[in-house]
Amino acid sequence: MTDKLKWLGKKEELEFSKLKFRDKNAGKIYQYSNHVDGLIRTRAIILIMAILVFYPVIANYQGTNEFQFELFIERLIFSLMFVISGLLFNRLRILSIILAAIPMILISASYLFIAG
Repeated sequence: MTDKLKWLGKKEELEFSKLKFRDKNAGKIYQYSNHVDGLIRTRAIILIMAILVFYPVIANYQGTNEFQFELFIERLIFSLMFVISGLLFNRLRILSIILAAIPMILISASYLFIAG
């Protein structure tokens, strides 16, 4: 899967993982390439979440046939936060993951504490 998503990784990391090493460094390089694959998957998940946050808007429109503008704006803001987080991922990874966690926490809190 990560072979198709190589454009989500850093250029330097991808070039380094292509090198072939022998002796005792080969195991470390294998672990490093696994970590690069994990980083690519994490960034892909963050970018996919930007689309998935619109599921309640679409499901509500399909079920009731009325459009809730407030819910759409809320989910649009969350989606923008996920996209910004995905774009910042190669430079500021920890900040990007924290920024991506904020909408998920807010969505969970809104379902827990606000009825309906």
